[in-house]
Amino acid sequence: MTLVASFTDLDEQLERLEQALDNVLWAVVQGQPQVEQDHALVDQFEASSTDLSALAKQARQAAQQAQAASAIEPDLRTTRQALTNCQACYNTLWSCFYGESFAFAWRDHRDSARQTGAEWAKWVQGVDDALTQCPVVLYEAAQALFRCWQDLVEWAGLLSISIRITGQEIHAPTS
Repeated sequence: MTLVASFTDLDEQLERLEQALDNVLWAVVQGQPQVEQDHALVDQFEASSTDLSALAKQARQAAQQAQAASAIEPDLRTTRQALTNCQACYNTLWSCFYGESFAFAWRDHRDSARQTGAEWAKWVQGVDDALTQCPVVLYEAAQALFRCWQDLVEWAGLLSISIRITGQEIHAPTS
């Protein structure tokens, strides 16, 4: 795969990730029961979902910057820095998703909300359905990032030139 194709794939995978996280946010906010009192769980899920969506958008913007830097007049330094920023956003997103936001401990809170009535059970089911889409898209985005790093390293290797000087002659390796 070429570097341009790798960045195109990364952009597509990050777009899918953005959409999956937006679906979680939609399920959290729009799917909540219309009751007199807000549920603290909804507020926390909404805050976490908003943060994750923002990180996905930042990762995608950084990937697009890397793609632009590698396109017309390739700029290895800018491409590498933008891809590093994309990776950092993705790593933070992944850590928040699995560590803080929707960890298994939250499952207990969702189970408690489910047991408070049919309306909350429906809300929990909607949130769970949206969440089940995320691991696959997170994995596919990670694989796309990996391919970008591989292609960037290959591309950087092609840019380096090795010259050996012996006496008055200069010999450049043919391979």
